[in-house]
Amino acid sequence: MTWQTEYGGGRKSKLLNKDDEEVIGSEKIRREYGYLYFIGKDGYVWKTLIKNNPNGIKARVTNKKIKKEEGYFYFLNDEGYVARKDMAAHKHPTNKISNTKANKKYRILETDSIKPYQPYPLMLFRIEAKITFGIVKKGDKGGYIQREENLSVNGNAWIFDNARVHGDARISEDAQVYDNAEVSESAQVYGKAEVHDYAKVYGNAQVKDNAEIYGNAKVKGNALIYGRAKIYGKGFVGFNQKVGGNQEVIRDIMIDEMQ
Repeated sequence: MTWQTEYGGGRKSKLLNKDDEEVIGSEKIRREYGYLYFIGKDGYVWKTLIKNNPNGIKARVTNKKIKKEEGYFYFLNDEGYVARKDMAAHKHPTNKISNTKANKKYRILETDSIKPYQPYPLMLFRIEAKITFGIVKKGDKGGYIQREENLSVNGNAWIFDNARVHGDARISEDAQVYDNAEVSESAQVYGKAEVHDYAKVYGNAQVKDNAEIYGNAKVKGNALIYGRAKIYGKGFVGFNQKVGGNQEVIRDIMIDEMQ
């Protein structure tokens, strides 16, 4: 659920639940591929290149300053507006950088980390393959996780590029998450499922079999995506919905390939 304050064209007194985001910026930002966007300490939106940027060069992309308040973390939402969420409603487990002996598949690089939500104290760490498996070669660097429990040490499951997995989310079996996709909270991605582009899977959602989530799609709640189903574009599946077989969802419109 999204709602706006006086900055964005409406008002509401408080956050109703942890999934609510409060839009507080009136400037819409058009994202460019290959950039990371964040809200600086100065209250402006900045962007920086994800790759090939050793000096950390950044550029300001908004003219209006956001006045930050304590108790919230601020971010650029999917629509391109500055939004915030209540920190108290988004407590994550503490980081557990274990690199256990049982994990012969990959290592967690404590020296390569990102802080995706400013100023929320969540740190994610890049992974590196210890062995060759599937299409992954020994020494290949992957995406980011919060802790070892986010990615199975068995099977060919992998997180590529700048994809992020955190909270109690788990990627297992032969599933793949890549590009700038994000899997969080208690979501599960397994089987040979794929999540990529800027897609998000969160809540208690499950994506399995050969299902594919991509584009700017969102899967949340207790949703179950299975079979060869595809959720893409600005498709949204939530609550207790189930999408399977060869069905496709784009912009809340379901297409059945079997017809």
